Amino acid sequence: MAKAAIVDGKWAQSLPYFSTERRGSPVMASVRIDNSPIWIKSFVQNPDLVAVTNESVMKFIDVGEGLREKGTLLINTSKPEKQLQAGKPYTVHTINATEIATQIIKSPIANTVMLGAVLAVDDVVSFQSLTEAVKDAFPTEMAARNITAMEAAYKMIKELEEPATSLARK
Repeated sequence: MAKAAIVDGKWAQSLPYFSTERRGSPVMASVRIDNSPIWIKSFVQNPDLVAVTNESVMKFIDVGEGLREKGTLLINTSKPEKQLQAGKPYTVHTINATEIATQIIKSPIANTVMLGAVLAVDDVVSFQSLTEAVKDAFPTEMAARNITAMEAAYKMIKELEEPATSLARK
């Protein structure tokens, strides 16, 4: 995401935090994106958006802690948004990114799928820039599958938002 922001001509900062050095361990990362230089060098305490790539962490961590009121929580889960939204001061979006990744990328690793979903709820960078960043990060065939999966997630979230609007037009 940070690389895509830079491609868009924005300033970006990415700060990963790894708790252990093994595959599959929980990871937290903060990304700041702005139109002007970013001088602060710390994790984001009150994010506008939180993306949860593995819902199992929600058993141990309050993923909405610090999330700004009227912010967005995006969760990789098969559960419906209504089930997770109850009483929250922020918007909850859900998507089964693991299923999309498994079908399209042929791997249950949903990170890039979630990036497409993030853009559907907050157009912080352009889809073209995100595509360029993915092409730069992966070999050609793997990049193509990841981009297809990002597009699928983007469209799925956008389609979920449209029915109320389209019903109002009928």
